Amino acid sequence: MKMRPHHIVHVSGIAALMAVTASVFFAYASPKIEPVSAAPVVIVESTTSTEPTPTSTPETLPEPTKLGFPISNALDRVTKKTFGMEIHPETSPVPNDRFNGFHVGVDFETTEAEQDTDVPVMAVCDGPLLAKQFAKGYGGYALQSCELDGEPVIVLYGHLHLESITPNVKQELTRGETIGMLGKGHSPETDGVRKHLHLGIHKGTSIDIRGYVPTQDSVGQWLDVVPYLSH
Repeated sequence: MKMRPHHIVHVSGIAALMAVTASVFFAYASPKIEPVSAAPVVIVESTTSTEPTPTSTPETLPEPTKLGFPISNALDRVTKKTFGMEIHPETSPVPNDRFNGFHVGVDFETTEAEQDTDVPVMAVCDGPLLAKQFAKGYGGYALQSCELDGEPVIVLYGHLHLESITPNVKQELTRGETIGMLGKGHSPETDGVRKHLHLGIHKGTSIDIRGYVPTQDSVGQWLDVVPYLSH
C-alpha cells in the first residue's frame, strides 16, 4: 500500500503555521520594555504664609546684682592682691608678707596721704550685720549677710578699727552705709599689716572668715567682688 506523502507535508505545514502564529501572538502580547526615566518633579505652590512663625517672647532674665563700692575709688585701689591669686612670702607683691595660700578676697589699697586719716568702709549691699570682732590676721573685722543674684552670701570686711564699727549686731545695713573705719597700718588695729581693706564674699550662709585657702579648688567657695561693683 502506498503512503500519501502529501499528508505529512500538510501536517508539517500546519505545525509551521502554528509556530509562526504563536510567535506573532506572543510578540504583541508581551509589552515592550522601555527604560525607566526619573519621575518628573512637580512643583506645587504653597498657600502657607512665608512669614516666620511667631514665637513666645523670651523670658526677661534678671539683671546681675550690682554691689556698692566698699571704699571710695574702689576699682582704682585693686593693685596688689586680686581674687584667687597665689601668695607666698617670697613672691608676694607686699613686702614682709607673712601669708601663704590662695587669696579668697580682694585687697583695696590706701594712699600715702590716707595713712593718718580716717578711711570709711561702706556696706556693699543690704543686709544685717552678723558680727564685729577681732581675729588674728585681720585685727577688727565685720560680717554682713546679703543676697547676691538671689543667693545668700556672707560679706567680710577685714582690717577695720574695731571700735569704729558703730552699727549693732543684727542691725540692718543698707548699701552705701558706713560700717566703720580702716585700722591704722602696722598696728594692733590691723594685726600688724598695712592699712588696706580685705573684702571677701563667701557663698551660702556658713561663716568662713579665712582670707587664704591652701588649694585652688577651695577658691570656688568664694566670689570675686570686682565684677559686681558699681557706683
